Amino acid sequence: MRAFLAIIALSSLLTLSCGLVDRYEIAFDVDGRTLNAAGATICLQKVDDVFVASLTDRASTMKLEWTVPEKTPSKWHGGRFRGTLIEVNTPPVFHEFQENMVGILIEITDVTGRTVSGKFSGQVGLGEGSIQIDNGVFRAYVEF
Repeated sequence: MRAFLAIIALSSLLTLSCGLVDRYEIAFDVDGRTLNAAGATICLQKVDDVFVASLTDRASTMKLEWTVPEKTPSKWHGGRFRGTLIEVNTPPVFHEFQENMVGILIEITDVTGRTVSGKFSGQVGLGEGSIQIDNGVFRAYVEF
């Protein structure tokens, strides 16, 4: 009976610990801070003949968009894409830049099924209002 209770207790602890660790995340440095967000997901939307990949976290405090020519993530591996939108809404950091103001390069480093990993960095904004995004990384689940 004790062995059974010990197994149940161990199983419960393992289940709880799996819920605490989120495999899908976004992290990057901006304004002298490192920002992290859990629950990263890439959603695809077809616009004309291309797909827009939209990377967001669970709480929608970060968003990064770029276009991909293919719907299939395995074909993105090793690809480099220019960002078209970045939004950061994580107090005290608030930024939103679109299209020609986004100089971020997204590189897809790994694709395992519908899980995509990558890195990104670059300038956003124009002139004195520009900022540098550094050490950006993500691991996200792709939703179709």
